[in-house]
Amino acid sequence: MIAPKFNIGSKVWVATTSTEPVAIMCPDCLDKRRWECALPNGDRLLIPCSSCEGGGPRIYTHRPRTWEGTVGSVRINTEDKQPVSYMLTETGVGSGSVYYEESVFATESEARVTADALCVARQKAVAENLLTNIMYKRRNRKGGLVGHLRNEIREVERRLESLRSHLNTLQNPVGA
Repeated sequence: MIAPKFNIGSKVWVATTSTEPVAIMCPDCLDKRRWECALPNGDRLLIPCSSCEGGGPRIYTHRPRTWEGTVGSVRINTEDKQPVSYMLTETGVGSGSVYYEESVFATESEARVTADALCVARQKAVAENLLTNIMYKRRNRKGGLVGHLRNEIREVERRLESLRSHLNTLQNPVGA
């Protein structure tokens, strides 16, 4: 029989991480927020950098976090990989916030060691995924020079249609 380390009402320390967004240099425009395109005739065209839309590229950095809580519920499920879990009164029993025994400790110092290790592992994953994500966005973005030029053509077509309509009204006035 599996016995939980803590009981309802026990004070525990939770090990986790928190995240915060950090702006990084745009790999496409080097933070110039635009691309300069040289056309074959020697003209230069400036277009907004599609990677910088919405404020530019960001990564989420992890920080170790520990906090104290009170066990409000203990669950044992021998079918789970982590069979013992807790719900804490501070996050609401029944709220869906579940804390597995591997991240719940009797002391803050124990929780801090695990939070630090979690932080290192999550930061490593961020670093490993950064280049993959940048390359995926480059391959799958809707934009770039072709997208910019398509938008410009659509805008010119809208203006041209408006001018044609206005010209038609001038050539064929109502009641004439």
